[in-house]
Amino acid sequence: MLRSFLLSVGAGILCLTAACSHKQIQASKRPPPPAADPNSYLDLARGSRLRILVPLVKAGEHNLGLSSAQSNGATVTISAANLIGYEVSHYSAEGGGDGKVHLTFVSAETTKDGQTVSDPVAPHLPFPLPKKTQFIRLIFLIRVSESDHNMAIVAAGTRNALEAFTTQVRQNPRVCQVTAGIFCVWVPEGIAVRPEPPSELKN
Repeated sequence: MLRSFLLSVGAGILCLTAACSHKQIQASKRPPPPAADPNSYLDLARGSRLRILVPLVKAGEHNLGLSSAQSNGATVTISAANLIGYEVSHYSAEGGGDGKVHLTFVSAETTKDGQTVSDPVAPHLPFPLPKKTQFIRLIFLIRVSESDHNMAIVAAGTRNALEAFTTQVRQNPRVCQVTAGIFCVWVPEGIAVRPEPPSELKN
Protein backbone atom coordinates (compact mmCIF):
# COMPACT_ATOMS: atom_id res chain seq x y z
CA MET A 1 0.00 0.00 0.00
CA LEU A 2 1.24 3.45 -0.82
CA ARG A 3 1.65 5.81 2.11
CA SER A 4 1.32 9.49 2.89
CA PHE A 5 3.08 10.91 5.95
CA LEU A 6 1.92 13.98 7.88
CA LEU A 7 3.71 15.97 10.58
CA SER A 8 1.21 17.95 12.66
CA VAL A 9 2.66 21.42 13.30
CA GLY A 10 0.63 22.53 16.28
CA ALA A 11 0.70 19.48 18.53
CA GLY A 12 3.84 17.86 17.15
CA ILE A 13 1.94 14.57 16.61
CA LEU A 14 3.08 12.25 13.84
CA CYS A 15 0.24 10.58 11.94
CA LEU A 16 0.06 7.95 9.19
CA THR A 17 -2.69 7.96 6.60
CA ALA A 18 -3.31 5.93 3.44
CA ALA A 19 -2.99 7.35 -0.05
CA CYS A 20 -3.69 5.81 -3.44
CA SER A 21 -1.68 7.80 -5.99
CA HIS A 22 1.87 8.35 -4.71
CA LYS A 23 3.95 8.55 -1.55
CA GLN A 24 4.18 11.92 0.11
CA ILE A 25 5.43 13.50 3.30
CA GLN A 26 4.03 16.74 4.65
CA ALA A 27 6.20 18.72 7.02
CA SER A 28 5.94 22.07 8.74
CA LYS A 29 7.24 25.02 6.76
CA ARG A 30 9.51 27.66 8.20
CA PRO A 31 7.78 30.61 9.87
CA PRO A 32 6.99 33.18 7.15
CA PRO A 33 9.36 36.16 7.05
CA PRO A 34 8.04 39.65 7.78
CA ALA A 35 6.22 41.19 4.82
CA ALA A 36 8.60 44.16 4.80
CA ASP A 37 11.65 41.90 4.47
CA PRO A 38 11.05 38.89 2.17
CA ASN A 39 14.64 37.70 2.67
CA SER A 40 14.57 37.32 6.44
CA TYR A 41 16.58 35.48 9.07
CA LEU A 42 16.33 34.11 12.59
CA ASP A 43 19.14 34.01 15.16
CA LEU A 44 19.16 30.98 17.44
CA ALA A 45 18.98 32.08 21.07
CA ARG A 46 19.84 30.13 24.19
CA GLY A 47 16.97 27.78 24.98
CA SER A 48 15.63 27.56 21.43
CA ARG A 49 15.57 24.32 19.46
CA LEU A 50 15.81 22.98 15.93
CA ARG A 51 13.47 20.23 14.77
CA ILE A 52 14.84 18.50 11.66
CA LEU A 53 12.72 16.13 9.59
CA VAL A 54 14.50 13.89 7.08
CA PRO A 55 12.51 11.58 4.76
CA LEU A 56 13.73 7.97 4.48
CA VAL A 57 13.71 5.93 1.29
CA LYS A 58 13.99 2.20 0.58
CA ALA A 59 17.64 2.34 -0.36
CA GLY A 60 18.47 3.53 3.16
CA GLU A 61 19.76 6.86 1.93
CA HIS A 62 18.41 10.31 2.76
CA ASN A 63 16.86 12.72 0.30
CA LEU A 64 17.08 10.36 -2.70
CA GLY A 65 14.82 11.44 -5.54
CA LEU A 66 12.79 13.80 -3.35
CA SER A 67 10.97 16.81 -4.72
CA SER A 68 8.69 19.51 -3.34
CA ALA A 69 5.22 18.84 -4.69
CA GLN A 70 3.20 21.75 -3.36
CA SER A 71 2.73 23.95 -0.30
CA ASN A 72 -0.47 24.77 1.53
CA GLY A 73 -0.62 27.02 4.57
CA ALA A 74 1.72 25.70 7.27
CA THR A 75 2.80 22.53 5.44
CA VAL A 76 4.92 21.59 2.46
CA THR A 77 4.31 18.29 0.64
CA ILE A 78 7.32 16.29 -0.56
CA SER A 79 7.03 13.28 -2.87
CA ALA A 80 9.26 10.28 -3.54
CA ALA A 81 8.55 7.00 -5.26
CA ASN A 82 10.41 4.95 -2.63
CA LEU A 83 9.49 6.86 0.56
CA ILE A 84 9.20 4.53 3.57
CA GLY A 85 9.23 6.87 6.59
CA TYR A 86 11.10 9.71 8.23
CA GLU A 87 13.42 10.72 11.06
CA VAL A 88 12.76 13.66 13.35
CA SER A 89 15.69 14.91 15.42
CA HIS A 90 15.74 17.69 18.02
CA TYR A 91 18.69 19.94 18.86
CA SER A 92 18.92 22.47 21.68
CA ALA A 93 20.78 25.78 21.43
CA GLU A 94 22.87 26.16 24.58
CA GLY A 95 25.25 28.92 25.58
CA GLY A 96 25.97 31.91 27.77
CA GLY A 97 24.57 35.41 27.87
CA ASP A 98 26.70 36.78 25.04
CA GLY A 99 24.43 35.43 22.31
CA LYS A 100 26.76 32.64 21.24
CA VAL A 101 25.28 29.14 21.28
CA HIS A 102 26.20 25.59 20.38
CA LEU A 103 23.81 22.89 19.18
CA THR A 104 23.35 19.85 21.41
CA PHE A 105 21.47 16.71 20.37
CA VAL A 106 18.37 16.14 22.53
CA SER A 107 16.33 13.31 21.02
CA ALA A 108 15.25 11.64 17.80
CA GLU A 109 12.50 9.37 16.53
CA THR A 110 12.23 7.20 13.44
CA THR A 111 8.83 6.39 11.95
CA LYS A 112 8.36 3.47 9.54
CA ASP A 113 5.20 1.55 8.68
CA GLY A 114 3.22 3.49 11.24
CA GLN A 115 5.61 2.60 14.08
CA THR A 116 7.68 5.28 15.86
CA VAL A 117 10.88 4.27 17.68
CA SER A 118 13.14 6.53 19.75
CA ASP A 119 16.76 6.79 18.63
CA PRO A 120 19.35 6.92 21.46
CA VAL A 121 21.98 8.64 19.31
CA ALA A 122 21.86 11.48 16.83
CA PRO A 123 20.95 10.20 13.34
CA HIS A 124 23.17 11.01 10.40
CA LEU A 125 22.01 14.19 8.69
CA PRO A 126 22.48 14.89 4.97
CA PHE A 127 24.14 18.21 5.86
CA PRO A 128 26.47 19.33 8.68
CA LEU A 129 25.55 21.46 11.67
CA PRO A 130 27.80 24.03 13.37
CA LYS A 131 29.97 22.34 15.99
CA LYS A 132 31.47 25.41 17.69
CA THR A 133 29.95 27.90 20.10
CA GLN A 134 29.12 30.75 17.72
CA PHE A 135 26.41 33.13 16.63
CA ILE A 136 24.10 30.87 14.61
CA ARG A 137 21.59 32.23 12.10
CA LEU A 138 18.99 30.71 9.78
CA ILE A 139 18.70 32.76 6.60
CA PHE A 140 15.44 32.37 4.67
CA LEU A 141 15.59 33.18 0.97
CA ILE A 142 12.75 33.58 -1.51
CA ARG A 143 12.88 30.94 -4.24
CA VAL A 144 13.08 32.34 -7.75
CA SER A 145 13.44 28.97 -9.49
CA GLU A 146 13.40 25.28 -8.59
CA SER A 147 17.22 25.32 -8.39
CA ASP A 148 17.23 27.95 -5.63
CA HIS A 149 17.59 27.19 -1.94
CA ASN A 150 15.10 28.01 0.80
CA MET A 151 17.31 28.16 3.89
CA ALA A 152 20.97 28.55 4.82
CA ILE A 153 22.47 27.80 8.23
CA VAL A 154 25.22 30.32 8.97
CA ALA A 155 27.53 30.65 11.98
CA ALA A 156 30.33 33.05 12.85
CA GLY A 157 32.51 33.90 15.83
CA THR A 158 31.48 37.56 15.94
CA ARG A 159 28.19 39.33 15.30
CA ASN A 160 29.87 41.75 12.88
CA ALA A 161 31.16 38.85 10.79
CA LEU A 162 27.70 37.27 10.80
CA GLU A 163 26.03 40.49 9.66
CA ALA A 164 28.57 41.02 6.89
CA PHE A 165 28.24 37.48 5.60
CA THR A 166 24.44 37.64 5.69
CA THR A 167 24.63 40.55 3.27
CA GLN A 168 27.04 38.62 1.06
CA VAL A 169 24.96 35.44 0.86
CA ARG A 170 21.84 37.42 0.00
CA GLN A 171 23.67 39.11 -2.86
CA ASN A 172 25.45 35.97 -4.04
CA PRO A 173 24.21 32.60 -2.70
CA ARG A 174 27.28 30.87 -4.16
CA VAL A 175 29.46 32.23 -1.35
CA CYS A 176 27.73 29.87 1.12
CA GLN A 177 30.36 27.35 2.18
CA VAL A 178 32.37 26.33 5.22
CA THR A 179 35.58 28.34 5.54
CA ALA A 180 38.03 29.12 8.35
CA GLY A 181 35.94 31.98 9.74
CA ILE A 182 32.40 31.28 8.51
CA PHE A 183 30.15 28.23 8.60
CA CYS A 184 27.48 28.19 5.88
CA VAL A 185 25.48 25.27 4.45
CA TRP A 186 22.27 25.08 2.45
CA VAL A 187 19.49 22.87 3.79
CA PRO A 188 18.88 20.35 1.00
CA GLU A 189 15.54 20.36 -0.79
CA GLY A 190 13.17 17.88 0.82
CA ILE A 191 14.50 18.41 4.36
CA ALA A 192 12.35 20.35 6.85
CA VAL A 193 14.18 22.44 9.47
CA ARG A 194 11.86 24.17 11.93
CA PRO A 195 13.19 26.55 14.61
CA GLU A 196 11.35 26.49 17.93
CA PRO A 197 11.94 29.64 20.01
CA PRO A 198 12.04 29.34 23.83
CA SER A 199 8.61 31.01 24.15
CA GLU A 200 7.09 28.42 21.81
CA LEU A 201 8.59 25.52 23.76
CA LYS A 202 6.87 26.67 26.93
CA ASN A 203 3.40 26.41 25.35
